[in-house]
Amino acid sequence: MKRKLALLIVLTIILSTTIVPAYAQETSTITISDQDNSSKIVVSYKKTITKYYSDYYSIPQSIYYEEYKDGTWFSGTLFLVSTQVSGNGWLATFTGTLQGNM
Repeated sequence: MKRKLALLIVLTIILSTTIVPAYAQETSTITISDQDNSSKIVVSYKKTITKYYSDYYSIPQSIYYEEYKDGTWFSGTLFLVSTQVSGNGWLATFTGTLQGNM
């Protein structure tokens, strides 16, 4: 139990200085689970991206998104939240939660 608490405190300090300041809209969550005597740390945060599409009807309702950050792959489904005309096409904004295992 003390080991988990110490690990959680250290990870919170590390993540608060690396993940959170990267984007103002990000919030991170740390989950520690102990199954079969092995610790698993899951980090999740909110991600918003904007993509350009030349045709309104080609904009999907959701997209799978992944990125490599701080030595870990994070992935998740981002959902369409808005669209707007941009030049000869459309800008689509997607938001959702990305998760990665450390």
